[in-house]
Amino acid sequence: MKSLLHLVVFCAFSFNLLNAQTKNWAWVKGDSSINKYGIYGIKGSNSPANKPGARNRSNNWTDASGNLWMFGGSGSATRNSGYLNDLWKYNPSTNEWIWINGDSLVNKKSTYGTIGVVSQGNKPGARKNSITWTDNANNLWLFGGYGYSSSSTVGILNDLWKYNISTNQWTWVKGDTITNAAGLYGTKGTSSPNKKPGARHLSVGWADTQGNLWLFGGFGYDETGASGDLSDLWKFDIATNKWTWVKGDNIINVKGKYGVRSIPAISNNPGARAAPISWSDGAGNFYLFGGYGYDALTPGYLSDLWKYNINSNTWTWINGDNIINVRPNYGFRGVPSSTNNPGARVFSIAGTGADGKIWLFGGFGYPGNGFGYLNDLWKYDTDLNEWTWIKGNTNDNMPGYYGQLGSASNSSTPGSRQQGVAWVDLLGTFWLFGGQGYTASTFGYLNDLWKYGSENSLPVHLLSFTGKKTNETNELTWAVENEINFDRYEIEKSINGKDFQKTGAIKAIKAKVYHYVDYALNVSQTQYYRLKMIDKDGKSTLSNVVTLTTKTSNSLSIYPNPAVDKFYLNVAKPITGKATVEIIDACGKILTRKIIGANNLNIPMTTNNLPPGTYQIRLVNNDEIFIQPLVIIK
Repeated sequence: MKSLLHLVVFCAFSFNLLNAQTKNWAWVKGDSSINKYGIYGIKGSNSPANKPGARNRSNNWTDASGNLWMFGGSGSATRNSGYLNDLWKYNPSTNEWIWINGDSLVNKKSTYGTIGVVSQGNKPGARKNSITWTDNANNLWLFGGYGYSSSSTVGILNDLWKYNISTNQWTWVKGDTITNAAGLYGTKGTSSPNKKPGARHLSVGWADTQGNLWLFGGFGYDETGASGDLSDLWKFDIATNKWTWVKGDNIINVKGKYGVRSIPAISNNPGARAAPISWSDGAGNFYLFGGYGYDALTPGYLSDLWKYNINSNTWTWINGDNIINVRPNYGFRGVPSSTNNPGARVFSIAGTGADGKIWLFGGFGYPGNGFGYLNDLWKYDTDLNEWTWIKGNTNDNMPGYYGQLGSASNSSTPGSRQQGVAWVDLLGTFWLFGGQGYTASTFGYLNDLWKYGSENSLPVHLLSFTGKKTNETNELTWAVENEINFDRYEIEKSINGKDFQKTGAIKAIKAKVYHYVDYALNVSQTQYYRLKMIDKDGKSTLSNVVTLTTKTSNSLSIYPNPAVDKFYLNVAKPITGKATVEIIDACGKILTRKIIGANNLNIPMTTNNLPPGTYQIRLVNNDEIFIQPLVIIK
């Protein structure tokens, strides 16, 4: 019993440490139902009631102050739906949207004015799937997309616009005022006033350290006027106002040239594709992931990761697969690995932090099983070349769980979706808005705003939550600080780790440490406990879960311990009937389960390539539970 008690306390402590490092989703703005119209308010004036309408395929930026900007898309305005050209700003510190520019009606044409001349009347027309950049002077840039030029018919665009935040004015900088224009490539590597990328949408772009704009691929028009998937790389020099065709092909539907993984080569080039994601790191390298297009042989959904070096003008295939339609390798939640990969997908939602790390959410493609809309959250470390599955489901078409508006929770999660927008603010918080996907119960266009990166939005800070077993009770202890406008702690209990019910409550009295004793025990079960922390405004959030086993018969030993690849369980008391052996991580997640036959006293087990760490081995036979800690080393 002493070993078990130490294990339970250790597991609870480890659980708390892991939870302290694990951030949560919080629904912070917008609606939890589909296809909602926007509330624009007065242009240029903030209000808590303002909100963009439900939409997808919008365009976004983050400015130098950490504000989040969004333009257009396809969705709902004030009273109808269509293509949009409204410009919004979201201030994370005030949690308010401001309608800045553009129209509150749909399907508006572009007002170009004179090329290169700023004017208050200029504005891009309604569109979706454009490419965006922020330059070193904090100007917002917009290229192409699918929507309205100066005519009343929709098509693919190649106009380049600049928005000055301080003057609230658009300038038409380059490109055509008609749709579906062919590209003018000229000689690769040389600039010219006449060169221009063809009309396109679903492309990606980067800004380099000098503030120049880079553009890759998408779906659009090549030099011959044919339309399809593109693989060309362009650079726009802000100082000279010229485009340069830098790399790739001037024709459509070109297959990828992968070369050898991790080896840069001049001949390497990603295949033509649409709707990938992109980002850049602190060293100025560009990265490209997935989309729909060509591997080395055929078109399909892609999961390849590429890196482009400006100085050497070379692409390197660095991660993922060089074949189409590959499923993810999730690994273990929160554990980075060189073998992890998000799997083939399009229309994912991505943002880049100041540390150069990429956040990727959802999209449409391949989960662990099935094929559909996704809600898994990933993070990629450019230094280690490793993906980490952070949150979300391994299945497709998952509903969301909104919880209480403004409250972060372990159970809160956005529903599966594609074609939303994302930002990473100056604090490293990942923000997600809208798209097409699932609420808690329906499918459609969304305007919900989420953030990932908060442990607790309440005016109290939970330092620890632990528990211990005595002969007849379970004793819970939690330490807190900063109880401001805070009301109470409700203790919730479960016997299966999923369905929790209130079992007690304690009023907040600005104590540093609180205790709760549970006498209502079932000695043949395991109990799971969590805190629901509620402030005086009714907002709440949940703590980590503490797991306590109330009955054990500890006749189990493990050797060797620590273990590397395999180990043995030695059971002193013979097994009757069938028993179950489980390997459980510090968070209570069952990683491996094995059925053992009767009279088996020496049981071989493998570590199944689990990462180094401390685990529980739990053997259940009839109403008896045997538990021992296992340490895995490599």
